[in-house]
Amino acid sequence: MTTSFRARLFWIVSTVAHALYQRFPIFGPIRGSIAIIRWDDGYVMVERNDGRGIGFPGGMARFHEPPELTVRREVLEETGLTLSTAELKFKFETTQPIPCITHVFEATAAKAELRSSWEGTPRILSIAEFQQRVLPQQQRVVEYLLEHRAATEP
Repeated sequence: MTTSFRARLFWIVSTVAHALYQRFPIFGPIRGSIAIIRWDDGYVMVERNDGRGIGFPGGMARFHEPPELTVRREVLEETGLTLSTAELKFKFETTQPIPCITHVFEATAAKAELRSSWEGTPRILSIAEFQQRVLPQQQRVVEYLLEHRAATEP
């Protein structure tokens, strides 16, 4: 499957799923986990193939999957990185664009080659580079990083 085809397919799936769940949130808030991963002079971010912007690596939990397992699985799927550590820092709830409960982990990963997935392309970016383009529902994570900049900025 070509990268272009995979990217278009993800765009279709993501757009339809978001539109449907905005109108019919039959399962309540979606549970998910994301990772803050420092890497050299920046952070690992994912340029999404659905055109929604840049996001921290992570995603939706499977049925009865604990948040830490979710973040480890999703980071591996989206970036090719295996997490060495994952420490829960906080969780928050949003209603837009869909109802979600997001668990935020600070994580470390062994240096490895980043790889793309059908969801997007991993990038190493500074806060200044992703601050204006991060997914709106992940803006709280940017605020957290800015508040803790002295301790977290590489």
